Amino acid sequence: MKSLHFLLTNILADASICCGTTTTKDLKTIFRRLEHEGLSFLTITLGEFASDFEESLENKRIDPSSFRSFRKMKGGLIPRFLSGIVGQVFKTDGSLADHPSVVCISCVRQICRMWKKILLPCTKERVSAAIEGYAAIEDSMAHIGFGKFSSIDHSDEECVNFLKISKLLWGNVLFSLEKEIMGIVPNHGPGAVAERQLPNQKYVWTQWHSRLEPFFPASDFCYHNSEAWLEESPKVEFLSPDQEPPVRVITVPKTLKTPRIIAIEPKCMQYTQQALMRGLVSVLERHPLTRGHLNFTDQTINASLALESSRTQHLATLDLSEASDRVHSSMVDGMLRSVPVLSDAVFACRSTRAKLPSGELIHLRKFASMGSALCFPIESMVFFTILVQSELQRLGLRLSLRNIRRVVSQIYVYGDDLIIPVDGVPTATQLLHTFGMKVNTAKSFSKGNFRESCGMDAYDGVNVTPVYIRRMLPSSRHDVGGVVSAVAFSNQLYKNGYFKSCDYIEKHLAKLGLKIPAVSDTSACVGFVRDHRSLTIHRFNDKLHRPEVKGYVVVVREKNDLIDGHSALMKWFLKGLNPDKKHYLHSADSGRLAIKVRWCSVY
Repeated sequence: MKSLHFLLTNILADASICCGTTTTKDLKTIFRRLEHEGLSFLTITLGEFASDFEESLENKRIDPSSFRSFRKMKGGLIPRFLSGIVGQVFKTDGSLADHPSVVCISCVRQICRMWKKILLPCTKERVSAAIEGYAAIEDSMAHIGFGKFSSIDHSDEECVNFLKISKLLWGNVLFSLEKEIMGIVPNHGPGAVAERQLPNQKYVWTQWHSRLEPFFPASDFCYHNSEAWLEESPKVEFLSPDQEPPVRVITVPKTLKTPRIIAIEPKCMQYTQQALMRGLVSVLERHPLTRGHLNFTDQTINASLALESSRTQHLATLDLSEASDRVHSSMVDGMLRSVPVLSDAVFACRSTRAKLPSGELIHLRKFASMGSALCFPIESMVFFTILVQSELQRLGLRLSLRNIRRVVSQIYVYGDDLIIPVDGVPTATQLLHTFGMKVNTAKSFSKGNFRESCGMDAYDGVNVTPVYIRRMLPSSRHDVGGVVSAVAFSNQLYKNGYFKSCDYIEKHLAKLGLKIPAVSDTSACVGFVRDHRSLTIHRFNDKLHRPEVKGYVVVVREKNDLIDGHSALMKWFLKGLNPDKKHYLHSADSGRLAIKVRWCSVY
């Protein structure tokens, strides 16, 4: 806790210098409330302060109900906490200043938002509430949807339009993938599987779901040739739909306010989902209708648009809450009706049941939870379709491929981060709600000069994204994750002009006996990146013709994970013909890191 106090002291000291004001009283307020409320003051209460601040930027004035957890300045609406900084953004009566200080906006968000992504476990009560919420969403979806999964509960016109747009849009875009569905190449993802197997053991098959066979026959997808299949097939049990294991629902740290809920898929489902996902992403990112507008691997498109739109105010950024959990399976069925073979393949590798941490089994009405390889691309396609429908409706355009191209030019989707024209926000919000989605108004921006999308927070054309602290500062040099995180945090603070704070972190790590060199930002060595400081050079390597430094390198510990025979050969084919035998003897233990002292290039 002592190191946390010093860090806070330096963060506010840097903010004081940047904003030309004092934060002495603000620091005392933080320490006092931290003592009484604990870390929740930093991770939750300050986050709520930032949300109210951003809402005020959106509405261009402070609402009297904002900043409830903090006292207000006498005779005005500005909170006493950080009043010296907030007062340079808003007037005493709460209206936006004529020339609000972008530096002060950035500093408020740095002080309040930096704790947002710290990896600390939630309380049991908050975890239980999150699981209950997950199950409650399933219950709420009982009467939502259309098609063969459930009866129509929306107006016929909206559902019919959704189906017509889907037919014209995805029938064109996905036609080539449907023809090549049997030729896609499978692969295992990096994540865990419901069977709790090590990475190499995923290539050893003992079970396969029978409903996968028409599209992903085990003889072709699990083994490298027919001889291997004949030899190994007696070991493989084919499971009927009733025998299929459910997805395993778990929680992982997200924020102290709420955890992230992940559904871990059975091995064969994950394997086939990965195959379809790669095919889908490749087609969607290359097709002229969706290229650059429906993105999966490049966040910079949405980020740059958010930065530009914060100045021009032409585009709005929308964020969806519980996005993946609210996409009904019947919507996906209707959306893919024009490509029936692909649709059947998608649903063949969709899990239908989930096992909650309590042991309770529930039937899934949603298409998929986070954890499914198809969750991200399919939900993006659903949101994209709804936004196309809303724009056609708003502009009064008849349905045609030409008009779809016209409205797509102003629509950008990256998962649940949506960018649309400002004028289209009311129509899009209403239609998203109609189809069961939930627009997060606290993180959606269209009226003011603030925008947020894909990791870019911007105000009036200036990047005001805070530097997030991911872990508490390490108390021991053996805390590898903490050390690496602290160095990265220090480097980002330096880049944003928080020099006292990054100097404090340097001194803190030095007290732990760690000698961290100064390197370039592309070096493999764990080091400080400082423009004003000469790079640390310990020798010149005559063989490689490069200056080198002796420093810490992060390595992942390995554990025994032996495979051989046909399983090893299949991995050899799928992983790019890797001749290194150690990959068949060991696998990375992602939960265990170590730092080793090695010679590295300074650059």
